[in-house]
Amino acid sequence: VYLASIAVCVLIGAVVDWCLSRFHRWHILILSCTSGVLFALVCVTYQQAGYWKNGVTLFTRAVAVAPQSAMANNNLAAELPDDESRLHIFQRAAELEPQYIVAQRNVAGWYFRHGKIALMEQAYERGIQMLADKKHVSDDDVSIIFEYAEYLDGKGQSERAMSLLLRAVELTPNFSEASFNVGIKKEQAGLIDDAMHYYARAIALT
Repeated sequence: VYLASIAVCVLIGAVVDWCLSRFHRWHILILSCTSGVLFALVCVTYQQAGYWKNGVTLFTRAVAVAPQSAMANNNLAAELPDDESRLHIFQRAAELEPQYIVAQRNVAGWYFRHGKIALMEQAYERGIQMLADKKHVSDDDVSIIFEYAEYLDGKGQSERAMSLLLRAVELTPNFSEASFNVGIKKEQAGLIDDAMHYYARAIALT
């Protein structure tokens, strides 16, 4: 955007220079109009610069401009203190775009940090279901599987954790981290040959 603005400014300068060379009688008018336009642009730039003060001001502005944007709401919540207002904005982001897995993962993470384990599990399970319903799953999306599988494994539900990690490989076959995580769990389970297979797969994908 900024590089494009430089090109526009150069073009305007060339046009003004051409006008000054062709219309000698209108020098004052041309220069006055140019100064007015530049002053207006300076004012707008000054106003916009205020929105870039920090992440909160930036994404507050983004939400004000696009209140229905799930990404804008999620990014705003990520910049806020870790209280309930932050949770509510994460939830709003997830509601605005039902297949926005990142926001749902952030909801689950908030519950985990605040010790609300039952609600955390519900949030993770909902995120897993969202993955199943999504047509095009990104690498970022399956991060919710990695987090939940780690929690389940620590809770003693290793089979469910492994099942989820294998599902991540199916959903994102070209994502090396998915294969690597399966390799780690296979190695921990003593399945060395299987672990080496997934490690080799991960290396080949990097």
